[in-house]
Amino acid sequence: MSNSVVLSLDNVGIRYRKRVSLLRSSWRWAIRQLSFEVHAGETLGIIGHNGAGKSTLMKVLTGILAPDEGEVIRNCETASLLTINLGFMPHLSGRDNAILSGMLLGLSQAEVRSKLPAIIEFSELEKFIDEPFRTYSAGMKARLGFGIAFASDPDVILIDEVLGVGDRDFRRKSTSVHPKSSTFRRCGYN
Repeated sequence: MSNSVVLSLDNVGIRYRKRVSLLRSSWRWAIRQLSFEVHAGETLGIIGHNGAGKSTLMKVLTGILAPDEGEVIRNCETASLLTINLGFMPHLSGRDNAILSGMLLGLSQAEVRSKLPAIIEFSELEKFIDEPFRTYSAGMKARLGFGIAFASDPDVILIDEVLGVGDRDFRRKSTSVHPKSSTFRRCGYN
């Protein structure tokens, strides 16, 4: 199973309508004719300039966006997209945002509440968890996002521009998840 395909794209394309003038618009391809496979246990990095379609690709991989052409195959139950500010409400506390985000990832409110201590401990935000999210630094937002993503225990975690924030120790902690954890084992990581 260690060689099984977890995610597969075959000639995938996503396009957006771009306004050219008041009465005219044209189509712009964010990604086009993209094909690749990711096998269980592999790590894939996507690098490109601003506007190259990296975030769009992440949304396609998680099923948030359907491709306009081509086919996406997901051979795992859940894929979680972790990006700064995705789904967070600035006026809510970190605790309330954790509950809301966990529910958006498919957990029940009771499940999220039972995982709150682990989320808070992982994020290292004990002193700030009840402060409004708008007062959080970029690093604090990333910490909370990672805590929620790991607590939801998805099969695949897709990370969009989050590793550029936070201190060195937290970046190391966030990227060194033990490969024998249940998150990876369910996708064939043995």
